[in-house]
Amino acid sequence: MKLAGLIGLLTGALGVEATVVAGMAGQVLGALYAVGLLLARRATRTTEFPFGPFMLAGALVAVAFPGAFPGASPGG
Repeated sequence: MKLAGLIGLLTGALGVEATVVAGMAGQVLGALYAVGLLLARRATRTTEFPFGPFMLAGALVAVAFPGAFPGASPGG
């Protein structure tokens, strides 16, 4: 939870859109990794893996490409 708070502080300073993009990108990247592990049969549905790197990657996407995702904020 500490990492999520720091990412929220960073992306929140950039705006709501950056915060939403960071959260969604982290989720999508983590999901793609999990699906890849399942398809390669290197994991089962109960396998756990660290989520922090995907949170950081999502934050990096939001910070590196500001404004690249129009309409990502809840208001449109």
